[in-house]
Amino acid sequence: MRDLLTIIQPLFETPEDVRAQIDSKLEKIPDETDLKDILKFTNRYAIKKDVVSFTTLRQYKDIVSNVLLKALADADISEDDVRKFLDKLSKEGILDEKLLLTPGQVHQFAQIVDSEYRTIFDSIKVDVFKDIAGKIGELGDVGKGEYLLDIMSPVINRRGAPGDLDITGTKIELKAGENGRLGPAGSMSLAGRFQREFAPVLQQLMPGTDISLLNPIDFNPKQDMKTFSAFFDQPEKVKKALSAMLSMHYPSYNVDRITNTVVDGSGNINGLKLKEEMLKASFTVYKQEKEFDGIIVMDSAVTKFLFIGTPEDMAQSASLVTVSFPSWNDTQSNAMKLTLAKGRAPSSTARATTASKVADIDQQIADIDKPSQGIRPPSSDTPRAVRTEPSQLRAKR
Repeated sequence: MRDLLTIIQPLFETPEDVRAQIDSKLEKIPDETDLKDILKFTNRYAIKKDVVSFTTLRQYKDIVSNVLLKALADADISEDDVRKFLDKLSKEGILDEKLLLTPGQVHQFAQIVDSEYRTIFDSIKVDVFKDIAGKIGELGDVGKGEYLLDIMSPVINRRGAPGDLDITGTKIELKAGENGRLGPAGSMSLAGRFQREFAPVLQQLMPGTDISLLNPIDFNPKQDMKTFSAFFDQPEKVKKALSAMLSMHYPSYNVDRITNTVVDGSGNINGLKLKEEMLKASFTVYKQEKEFDGIIVMDSAVTKFLFIGTPEDMAQSASLVTVSFPSWNDTQSNAMKLTLAKGRAPSSTARATTASKVADIDQQIADIDKPSQGIRPPSSDTPRAVRTEPSQLRAKR
């Protein structure tokens, strides 16, 4: 520490010169993390006034100011560059908001961030993304990524209700990180409904079935629906059972249209088509509930994103997201959950929809309020199901 005090004695030196000397000295001292922390604290003190001025201008809470201050101080950025960066944010921002709202393909954040400030953005993006979230004294929980986008552009405002964000007048739901719920927070759980409502449907379609032996997992929606189809002896029964199951997820949606799209003449279910149609239906129902204009899905590393403006965008982007289908055992909700996957745009046709057409989204949801004409799940109590192998189900028939 005596050496450290020696090099900061000359008061006529600039703060930058002092830090440069400290950093040079520290590089010769292995494993001195405490001294590195001193340097970070010095950086934080030097830029604090500028950060506070910016966050006050934008009317951010102290936690937002503190996280941004720490992220900038911990990065290897000069004071002049920090001030220039904050000045840019306070005026026009560093994002291309038009590209942010362009649907149909996965875009890299490098494409929408001003190249002059990309290094600073990359240095602080993850800390700001993950540390400004949850309960921070605002109405509702703050989702990851909401403040990151808000900070980077003056025309992106958090809580442009309805929606998590308002981007130049477009109301956006942000799904950041993994397993973003494609449905309202109050989506009804399916736990227990298999025994009460769906198993009796199966028994009605396949008389003689011992519903106490049925395993709900075999009848979950998924991309491999072979076990589901194999349980029935006629294609029409596959359709009726699938419609009954889907009607529990989308009670106001025309689920018969989904069934007719995904089930072929032999009773086989196209799992990829089912994924597309369920994503489309989920988007439609979710949009009707929350009244947003579109969804942005982004990864937790803040490297890429996908904008979805219509139900058709959602279906055409099915190959760009991985999904967790609703489960009969899910105690939280019956909503699909999606995560941005690795991949490219499926085709140029998916990019045909532009952000200017988002206002017409209601015209794309004609299936709303058209209930299924298939078998409706009855309401009855049945014994708790136990694990049964698919071979046992077929043998039972």
